[in-house]
Formats: sequence, structure tokens, C-alpha cells
Amino acid sequence: MEDMFQRSLRTDQIAAMLSRAGIDWNQVTDAVLLDGGTFNSVYRVALTNGSKLILKAAPPPEMPVLRHEHGL
Repeated sequence: MEDMFQRSLRTDQIAAMLSRAGIDWNQVTDAVLLDGGTFNSVYRVALTNGSKLILKAAPPPEMPVLRHEHGL
């Protein structure tokens, strides 16, 4: 069963998030959506230097959430 908060991101969305963290898309060799997240969408990102990162993307702002989930 797919969680209502999980979402697949487009490549340009992942690239924009990584760019805000100072990582150029040219450094990325792979970005894979991981299973098991309950609120955020979680991606494993592999870089050309062998590093691996975790990218967590919150649900879109228009998604209705519980009061205590705002700003997570």
C-alpha cells in the first residue's frame, strides 16, 4: 500500500533540492526512491566521488496534514 504522503519527484526537482545544498546534478550518478518512509519521500543519492546521500522531501504544501505535522 502506498502512503498518501509519498511522492515520486521529477529529476529537475531532485536536482533543484541538491543544488540548494551545494551539489551540482553533474555529480549525481544515481537517485533511487527508497521504501519505508511514512511522512517524507526518501531518496538515496550516489555521487561521482563514491559518496552516498539521503534526500528527504516533505509532502507538497497543499497536502492536508495534522496540526503537529506542519513544518516537519
